[in-house]
Amino acid sequence: MSLKNQYRILLPLFVLVFLFLGAPERAHAEDVSVEIDLNADMMDFYNNPQNVTVTSIGGPVNFVVTGVNGSGNYQYYLNDVELYDSTIYHGYYYVADPSRLPGYQTSNVLTFQFTASGTYKIVIYIMDMNSHAYKRKQVIMTVNDPSRPSVEAVADSVVAQCPGGSAYDRALWLHDWVLNHVTYDYSYMYVGSEAVLTRGTGICEGYARAYQLLLTKAGIANGLIEDRPDGHIWNAVNIDGAWYQVDCTWDDNGGDALATHKYFCVTDAIMTYSHPNHAAVAGYASNSMAANYMVRSGAAANWANEFTSGIQSNLDSKNTSFSLTPAQNYDRYFKMIAYTSAAYVLNVKSYSTGGKTVSLQATYTQDGAGNGSMNFTVTYPEETTTVAQTTVAKTTKETTKGTTTKETTKKQTDKGSSKDAEEKESEDEEKTTAAGKDPEQSLEDMLDPDAESGSVNDTEETEDAEAAEEAVDAETDDDVSGEAEDRNAEDGNAEVSENETVSDGNEKIAGSGENGDLAEDAAVAAEDVSGKGASGAGKILAAVMIPLAAAGAALWFILWKKRKKEDTPEE
Repeated sequence: MSLKNQYRILLPLFVLVFLFLGAPERAHAEDVSVEIDLNADMMDFYNNPQNVTVTSIGGPVNFVVTGVNGSGNYQYYLNDVELYDSTIYHGYYYVADPSRLPGYQTSNVLTFQFTASGTYKIVIYIMDMNSHAYKRKQVIMTVNDPSRPSVEAVADSVVAQCPGGSAYDRALWLHDWVLNHVTYDYSYMYVGSEAVLTRGTGICEGYARAYQLLLTKAGIANGLIEDRPDGHIWNAVNIDGAWYQVDCTWDDNGGDALATHKYFCVTDAIMTYSHPNHAAVAGYASNSMAANYMVRSGAAANWANEFTSGIQSNLDSKNTSFSLTPAQNYDRYFKMIAYTSAAYVLNVKSYSTGGKTVSLQATYTQDGAGNGSMNFTVTYPEETTTVAQTTVAKTTKETTKGTTTKETTKKQTDKGSSKDAEEKESEDEEKTTAAGKDPEQSLEDMLDPDAESGSVNDTEETEDAEAAEEAVDAETDDDVSGEAEDRNAEDGNAEVSENETVSDGNEKIAGSGENGDLAEDAAVAAEDVSGKGASGAGKILAAVMIPLAAAGAALWFILWKKRKKEDTPEE
């Protein structure tokens, strides 16, 4: 083979070797040199951090550490890596769990792989192995690598892909995005949102912080829930004004749709069953199942249907409380979620028995071993309500009818009595005028306190009272008008006696305006008592009031007659 042909073959090989050997160097990020003075004051750590800028993180960043003013026998330790958050906390959070980072090592080159642009805080320790004195250095490193966007930029990009819709729809989509792009970190190294959004891995804190950042950028109210005794973190999410618990970590199990959404929008009670140390957090208390995935997907309705026949049988038997056993034998955590959601569905359904609606309340309870029951309490409508109302209505109607009839009779009686009184008043005025007496003289003049009344005969008062009583009683009879007309006719043909004059006078007073108010009131009261069928005390009252009213009217007339007689001059 000629030399020329050999060059043609070897040249490409040299190029390949060069590229191969040179690629790792170009893939490495820039090295960062760190000098630590072992004689430095302890406050130097806080007051004099080292600030560096890195423009490429295509590979691990090497921190090359040099110790000065020591024995030269050193060990080195990368203790802490944190990333500054500008959206939620406005402070640094752990990228890696410090306890998971390698401990002290003899090599002075400490390496860490960064995956996003941003501002980091790195803490490096150096120990003098001769004196066992140690110092630490804080490095503030700013990464500006266009090929490695920041965590916030990645979150913005994810939210931009989220379709519109309700808060429930968006929260569900973001929940599913996290599960589809993340695998659980069983090395337990990466703990923040940086890991989930830019590394595709993380532990529960990484899941929760990443989901929190996505929800915040999507405009959905949320918070972090920490169960420190159990070492677990998840999210609280506000859907339509109610708070729910969401655990992306426990949903990331590689199962079917129900298994990967069992902790999407659940209650504090469900989370407490799974994590006994959990208690409702002020401001994030979760009691509703309205936005629960099992309810929204229709799965809860299927579980609720297991109880339909049993419920109806107990309703028809009028049982006020009863329990039914679930049919499915899921693992205890899923079973708690499934039948708690079924209880919610049962509580929003309507129930009836015998054509009447009843009120039913279902609650699901389960022990630590997964043995549970659906418990029911029922309120039935009052059976006597309709009958009682009908009886009251009927009684009221009859009472109203009777009252109306009596009022009509009273009006007719009053009308007849009024007509009779007017005729008698006209007749009395004619008689009074003929006797030379003033018919307009008032009752006040008749009852002058200076007038003498000692000459009135007791017998005359008794007779006058009886006549007045008969006049009042006549007004309450159904045929009072006819009797009054007959009596008036007889009075016109017969000689006017003193008793007849007294009777006529009583009738005149009873029907003559304000002077007859007392007698008229007494007569009306008597009518009311008699017309309403008064018994017992009512009849006694009527028997007393009628004679008193008649006696009073007779007395007034006698006094008036006596006064007129005295005032008339003798011929």
